[in-house]
Formats: sequence, structure tokens, C-alpha cells
Amino acid sequence: EYDNLVEEDKWNDLVYQTTFSFEPVINKIYHLYYSNNRNIFLSLIEPHEWNKEYIGSFRYNHDNKWIKI
Repeated sequence: EYDNLVEEDKWNDLVYQTTFSFEPVINKIYHLYYSNNRNIFLSLIEPHEWNKEYIGSFRYNHDNKWIKI
């Protein structure tokens, strides 16, 4: 249980440290990628729709937390 909380917190912190230029919508799924210069950014574009290095997908929940799915 503790390890799961630590892992969840790690992913949440990572997403909050990324670049995104939109207001996230609760319960919507977003995708995390590396840019060409190795910065991390969040996008609505799904992994199969382009050729960026995919990190993971996350749902933004009502507690303002990013949950890895």
C-alpha cells in the first residue's frame, strides 16, 4: 500500500513539473512525451497519432491529482 502511494505521488509530481499550455479537464486522459530536446510535455494527442517518445497516460481526477493509467 505504501509503495503504491509513493509511486502514485512520484508520477503526479512528474506531470505537474511538465510543460502544458491548457487547463486540464477532470476525468480526461492526457499523454506524457519527451520533446526533441528531451523536455517532458503533456498533450491531448494519443500515442498512435504521432511519432514522439511516449512516457505514459494519465487521468486528471477531482482531487487535482494525475493518476497513471
